[in-house]
Parts: sequence; C-alpha cells; structure tokens
Amino acid sequence: MKAVVYHADGPIAKGFPDGLYRALFEKLKQNLHKFNIQLIHVTVNGHPGWGDQNFYIDGDPEHIVYNREIGFVEFLRTAPDDVYWFTEPDARLVSALPPLQGDLALLRRKDSVAITPWWRLARPSALPFFEEVLTHFNLDHKTWHGDSYAFVGMWNAMGCPDIGHMDYKGLKIELRDYAVYTGRKGPYSRQWKAHHKLDLYNSEQGKK
Repeated sequence: MKAVVYHADGPIAKGFPDGLYRALFEKLKQNLHKFNIQLIHVTVNGHPGWGDQNFYIDGDPEHIVYNREIGFVEFLRTAPDDVYWFTEPDARLVSALPPLQGDLALLRRKDSVAITPWWRLARPSALPFFEEVLTHFNLDHKTWHGDSYAFVGMWNAMGCPDIGHMDYKGLKIELRDYAVYTGRKGPYSRQWKAHHKLDLYNSEQGKK
C-alpha cells in the first residue's frame, strides 16, 4: 500500500502560520514511514514536491477540491497495480488499515454528505468510479464543497447504499463506517479537520 495526498499551497487561512501545510506534510510522511508506507504527493506544476514520489498536474492552486479529483484520476490512469490510500495532510495513521478486498473502499457518513471525500482506499481498477465522480462535480465550487456535491451525486447513482459490500458497474465496492476511520479517536486513521489542524500542528511542533 502507498498513500497519496493532493496539496498545493494557495492563500493561507486566517490564523494559520506560514509553512503549516509543509510541516503537516512532513509529519504525515514520518507517520507513514513507521508503517513502511511511501507517500506520493500530487500537486500542480511548479509547486515543490514533498513526497517520497511526486506526481504533477496542470491546475490553479486555488481550485483545491477540483484539483484533488483531477489529480487522483490522472494518477490512477498510470499508477502501477497496488492499493492506494487517498488521504489529507492533516490525517494520521494509527494502525494498519483493514485490507481492501475489492476495487474500492469509501467511508459512509450518517449525514447529508453521505460519503466523505477525504478518505478512499483504491486500486487502479477503480478508475472508472472516479471518472464518474468528476461528472457530478459542481464546477461553481472548485475551491470548496464541489467534491461533496460530487460524492453525493455518486451515492445517489449507486442507489444510496449503506455500510457494506456492493457491486457497481462491475466494480467491487465497500462502504465502511465513517466514525471508525475519522475524528481523533479512531483506531485506524484520524483527521484534524478545519481549524483543528492547528491543534495537530502545535502538538507536533511541541507547542501548547
């Protein structure tokens, strides 16, 4: 398994220090190395590569969630056969993820978003799924939220499934419980969302 993260520095959010994402990315890489997992950085052309491997796409750094979807699709088109954990700089792995049995695993949320965009476990064989996700993308929301619209659209197209295994257009897909893999108490992976990422940054920098 390898981890894949999209990130390109754009305007920093108010209250965040310069270099926040660079520091979070480096700590994620260190975290993953403890599990012998390499980190692949997907970013826009001209941005420095911070991963063990780097993959570049054309894109506007301000189009955060749109670039992420484009980047994952382009990456999977040429990726060697393997399992890839698509994640975020503010996530950390706690213990080995339960193995992927089919083509794709996603996290099922119990709210209006239905499937979270930030966490995916996929083989290159799942490429058609992510190509279809792009057809549901709200192009008026390339900076934020467009990915949530896209995954809600996909969830509807899949027949609104709940947690469990399913086949969709020849792909074997598993929906796992969002609560088990996110938050800051999960047994496998955790995420410090929104301004909580500053808590993670401060703790990893030894600050209170």
